[in-house]
Amino acid sequence: MSKNFPPEKSSLLQALHLIQKTQGFVSDADMLLLSKYLRVAKSEIYGAITSYPEIKTQIENDLKRCDGISCVINTKNFDTKLKTTDCKFKCFNAPVGYQNHKYYSLKNPTPSPLISDQTPIINSNSILNKNIVLEAIDEIKNTKFESYNKIYNFKAIKTTLSHPSEKIIDIIEDSKLRGRGGAYFPAATKWKMASSFKSMQKYLIVNCEEGEPGVFKDRFIMENMPYRLIEGALIAAYASKSNYLTFYINGEAEKSFETIKKALQNMENNGIIKPDKTILNSSFKLNIKLESGAGGYVCGEETTLINTMEGDRREPRLKPPFPTEKGVFGLPTVINNAETLCNLPFILNNSPSEFKK
Repeated sequence: MSKNFPPEKSSLLQALHLIQKTQGFVSDADMLLLSKYLRVAKSEIYGAITSYPEIKTQIENDLKRCDGISCVINTKNFDTKLKTTDCKFKCFNAPVGYQNHKYYSLKNPTPSPLISDQTPIINSNSILNKNIVLEAIDEIKNTKFESYNKIYNFKAIKTTLSHPSEKIIDIIEDSKLRGRGGAYFPAATKWKMASSFKSMQKYLIVNCEEGEPGVFKDRFIMENMPYRLIEGALIAAYASKSNYLTFYINGEAEKSFETIKKALQNMENNGIIKPDKTILNSSFKLNIKLESGAGGYVCGEETTLINTMEGDRREPRLKPPFPTEKGVFGLPTVINNAETLCNLPFILNNSPSEFKK
């Protein structure tokens, strides 16, 4: 445990994920060990566990049917008697069953293991005449670093680092980019609010929780355009003067988590992210990490997300104060949706006016 997580309360959720992945559930003895290691009361740990649908305190051997809208619509008569579980983000393979962290197709009377966990790639030109978020997706094969680097050469982040952060905010403000997470709040305004506080430490969180039933647009982005998303996150972190960047990914989106993790490693191996945590050859230093949620639509709400990162129960906080003033560990925090950030490279590589067309 000590090799994976520091002995602090904020490590709780990720430690629970590790234990459950190893043995399928979190036992009473595990809670006691965590209590001693993290210096957190066992009752608090139990309280947190019981607020997360995906963290189990005993092994569940029953095959369950996904209760997401796509699976419900495609449910056959032979599997209606199965117990149900929350949406498993396998909508493209509906209907889907779930048992002991494995997924099964329920298209036939006899359940069969899913062959692929990859979100299907589609022809982007058939969706929109002008696709900004998925720009050049047809040319970027298998999410390879070489493909993305050949087409874009990380030009957007290079341009960003050549300007003061205030200039980048002005550019994005001119583009009138708004958040794609639901509230449609102006992206530049949020960055400006966070950067205005004098705190030496600030957080940027990429909200990839995406717990809406039947929705997996952010997961599609992560699994097919990881470098686009990461480059956008670096731009936003620089503009908001953040020195901590966290990708908060839905606990069920395991493929997405691994894809982003591998992409970050490739960027480190190719010198985009330096060993001393600086970006390219600049003085901009950024601590980057990935975290997994643990189920429930409410985890996507920004203050609930912050609670889970701090090791607390999965429940929202009162506002104000808003995260841009007092977020993770009481520090100014910007929370942006994955789709929002994927627009940034286009704006920097082209222009605000081109984005507004």
